[in-house]
Amino acid sequence: MHIYDNGGITYDRYTLVDDHGDIYSFSVNALSPDGINQYCGNYPLAPGVGQPTTLKELPDEVQEAIIRRLN
Repeated sequence: MHIYDNGGITYDRYTLVDDHGDIYSFSVNALSPDGINQYCGNYPLAPGVGQPTTLKELPDEVQEAIIRRLN
């Protein structure tokens, strides 16, 4: 699993690439009805997804959204 943070350049700030190469996008309010928590496909990452980060460094709501996606 790889997680990237673009520092807030876009509303979908966080990108997750799971062990199968599936890509997911998350906003800081990923569990909210107006947040982003979506599957984006399985293809090479585009440039500009941000800096690598860890799950523990993410906001609690984004951590929970990622854990739910992986389970």
